Amino acid sequence: MGDAKLPIRLTVSYAFGVFGREFLRFVALLILPLTCMTAIDLIRPVPLSTHVILQPGLSALWGWMLTLAISLPATLVSALLVTLFALPWLRHVQTGEGLPMLDAFFRWSPVHTKFWAGALAVDVLGGVLRALAAAILPVAIWGTMIADLLLLLVVVRFSLLFPSVAANGGFSPATSWQWSRGNGGYLFLTGLLILVPFVLLAIAVSIGQGSIADGFTESQMFSLVAVGHLVNRLIFFAGLAVLGAASCRAYDVLGGDTPQPSAPLPGSA
Repeated sequence: MGDAKLPIRLTVSYAFGVFGREFLRFVALLILPLTCMTAIDLIRPVPLSTHVILQPGLSALWGWMLTLAISLPATLVSALLVTLFALPWLRHVQTGEGLPMLDAFFRWSPVHTKFWAGALAVDVLGGVLRALAAAILPVAIWGTMIADLLLLLVVVRFSLLFPSVAANGGFSPATSWQWSRGNGGYLFLTGLLILVPFVLLAIAVSIGQGSIADGFTESQMFSLVAVGHLVNRLIFFAGLAVLGAASCRAYDVLGGDTPQPSAPLPGSA
């Protein structure tokens, strides 16, 4: 803490190494959240960033509020599913605690609530930034990219909060901001280096999906879209897992030794 600097290359290498070594655990944790989130993607409304296009007769503010109200239930559930995956994953990376049994996915604790609140805050902030970027910039893809970079720039300063919650119940966002002082650029570059391969993979999947869609029937198109959502969510969770491992490493480097958990998560082996 204080004068410590995060080693970018070693942190990225460590994070991908953890993902490779713990891949089977990653898959075991992923089954339920991935299935549910893919189903949500197929039924949830369009993203907040498209509200200006979909609501041409409404003011930008009213269109954003309308889409937010429609999207809110799906956003709440998505944050919950991220919590059910990421909390035990970070807990395992941080402390070596075993993965939860299946029935533990349906138990809740104050630790889950803290983690869920953080995941929800990130999701809502991302939606707001993308909506603002879409309203300001004429090219949607550039707006999304700029919004995501701004989101990453802000979130990395609070990223130590998540391994803290997973390890010992958490500290305040202000503590994460303080511990990461002087390392915002290092954390940002680390996150960027981790995310670039997954972004490129998602782009390749999207291009491939578009190239084979010609001539498909309506039912075939639905199947193609469903598979696309599934693959994109798989890429999302893989990136989240690697980012999580990197945040655990940053927590150790910038905050000192990892405190042992006061109690295991409900249902952990």
